[in-house]
Amino acid sequence: MSQSPISLVLRKDHCKYQMLTKTDVNLNGNVPKTMVALQSNTIKLTRWIQKRDVGYHVEDLLTPVSVTVLLYPKNHVKKHIFIIYFLTDFEVTGLTPGHEYKFRVAAVNAEGESKPLETDTTIVAKNPFDEPGAPGHLKATDWDKDHVDLAWTPPKDDGGSPITGYIVEKKDKFGDWEKALEVPADQLKATVPDLIEGQPYQFRVRAVNAAGPGDASNETPTIIAKPRNLAPKIDRTNLIEVRIRAGQNFNFDVKVSGEPMPTTKWLIKNKELKSADRLKVQHGEYNTKLSVKNATRAESGTYTVTAENINGKDIADVEVIVLDVPSPPGGPLKVSNVHANGAKLSWRPPADDGGQPVERYVVEKMDEATGRWVPAGETDGPETSLAIDGLVPGKKYKFRVRAVNRQGKSEPLQTTQAVEAKNPFDEPGKTSAPEITDYDRDFVELKWDKPENDGGAPITGYIIEKRDKFNPNWEKCAEVEGDVTRGKVNDLNEGTPYEFRIRAVNKAGPGEPSDASKIHVARPKNRKYQFGAFSKVLTKNTHIIVQTYANNVYS
Repeated sequence: MSQSPISLVLRKDHCKYQMLTKTDVNLNGNVPKTMVALQSNTIKLTRWIQKRDVGYHVEDLLTPVSVTVLLYPKNHVKKHIFIIYFLTDFEVTGLTPGHEYKFRVAAVNAEGESKPLETDTTIVAKNPFDEPGAPGHLKATDWDKDHVDLAWTPPKDDGGSPITGYIVEKKDKFGDWEKALEVPADQLKATVPDLIEGQPYQFRVRAVNAAGPGDASNETPTIIAKPRNLAPKIDRTNLIEVRIRAGQNFNFDVKVSGEPMPTTKWLIKNKELKSADRLKVQHGEYNTKLSVKNATRAESGTYTVTAENINGKDIADVEVIVLDVPSPPGGPLKVSNVHANGAKLSWRPPADDGGQPVERYVVEKMDEATGRWVPAGETDGPETSLAIDGLVPGKKYKFRVRAVNRQGKSEPLQTTQAVEAKNPFDEPGKTSAPEITDYDRDFVELKWDKPENDGGAPITGYIIEKRDKFNPNWEKCAEVEGDVTRGKVNDLNEGTPYEFRIRAVNKAGPGEPSDASKIHVARPKNRKYQFGAFSKVLTKNTHIIVQTYANNVYS
């Protein structure tokens, strides 16, 4: 029987064969000389002595389910088995990182497997190197509204494996750390794009080697995505006019923008404000505050806030109105046109209306004999003068006036000396007796001379009085305004005899009446005379005086 192997089976080889088996395999195999850890889940076994025409299988002894790799001799075929020919090293994969393992190798030839050769000691499945240390000196070198430039130094410890790159991570105010980008190992800087303007961010960097990403660097301080160079801009949202009552508080909290961070100031009337007893000024990062407690009218005015940097300046104003009662009316309080029953007072508006219009003025008087202030009157609106009446002739008075607005009455403005209630002038003297210059059946026109004495005050007019034979009392029948010395009396009764007299008028009133005019009978001016019956004729020298008339026939 041939003992040579049949390498190619043909039809003619069909027959019965006898097989001899050997239970002993003479295998000269040795324990692996070296175990090299490649990765945390891979072990490389190397350098055992090779036997010709022998394959090997390697067993992992510590896994729950044995992982066996069979190494078969040349030309050996077995389904689903990976065949390795005449190898003396092998990488074992699929290990669990951190677990301890032993390994054994069995040689296999056509006759079967040898007894296995086993490692003497266990080995932990781990990398032969560690992750790198943390990069150092991370800082932002530049920025704008949508990106930040970063730079760093490599880690002092590469973990035993060359650095292959860097991972840059970012985190916004409310989020978690996330990868922003990767850069190669020779690049120690990066630009982080796609940032949201105005959002705060932090950044950190990790070095990467064969073991993976290492520890993170220290994170940067919070960086706000914003332009690097920007002119100042004051946010005017909170700069709204303030209108409060005296004693209340007010404050402004103002945001500013600009790069570099602007310098801010508060001013009023071009004077910079500093913190004091009731006033507090605070300048912060991109923010400035002003607060005032127990405000008075002195705090009213236009407040100015400025923000300035190398790229420009911005200025904003805000009005503060602290409402209060007015200040006292402006002096002096003048007393004029004094007469026996009254006087006229005048003054100036208050220097400060209290932040609201003056509605009126209230005047009081005090009789020195009583020492008691009583109301004397008030203006109808903001007029700054008032005529006072109701004084008692011969009494001495003081006066005071207060301004009134919606908040109340001011402190008073007062006269310094008392004023006696008396007339500073007298009634005018007598005019001349009036003369008739024209007439008709129902009117008469008169003229007269003005009085020699006007009583110390200008003549303001004249009063014409009349009486007829049926009424012995004088009655006013006409008035003439101004210094006009002629007048007309209407509505006379035809045929009635009248007398007339004049009174001049000044501030003191009507003066003494003039002498009466000659008797005048109201009659037509252009009517012929006819004689009627004489009731009485008086003779005096050659003149005839007719005393009576009858039947409308004038004598």
